[in-house]
Amino acid sequence: MKTKKEKTTDATLTVEAVQTAAVALKELLAKLAFIHPMAPAEREKLKAVGVLRVRQAERRVQVARQHPEVLPQGFDLSQFDSDLALSHGLLECLATVDKVRRGLGEALLLVGNRVTRGGSEAYGYIKAAAVSSTNLLAAASDLARHGPRRGKATATRPPAATAAPGPTEGQPSTPEVKAA
Repeated sequence: MKTKKEKTTDATLTVEAVQTAAVALKELLAKLAFIHPMAPAEREKLKAVGVLRVRQAERRVQVARQHPEVLPQGFDLSQFDSDLALSHGLLECLATVDKVRRGLGEALLLVGNRVTRGGSEAYGYIKAAAVSSTNLLAAASDLARHGPRRGKATATRPPAATAAPGPTEGQPSTPEVKAA
């Protein structure tokens, strides 16, 4: 039985809607001329900035405005106000992007789980049919192997264990990988 979230997602989630969203996001990214990747060395020199640090800087300057005599002549309040407004805007953009990312992740979680369940079911049928078909035996054997994992060489991956062909109790089974 589908949850309310799955039903709502199914009603609005189409291949065309996802493709349209991907194009719109790419177009938006192209319009954001101020986004440039930083070199790792450059990034390491800077402190992380978030809502708390921006609020702290804002409070400090509010006190400094109440006591301008403590600021040196070179302190540019107008530049600070501009940077503060930019920081607030960027934080708002990040908050919105985080909501988009979470929503996309949840949609992928729902659809991706259906895909993996369907793939497991199809594999069960392929594995069962491979018992009597040499053409499917190689394909079933290849499907039994997991793809390479990030950061690990394929050669060091343990071989897939062979499982009894066919689904059990009406459900397709997937082979387990056991360490050698």
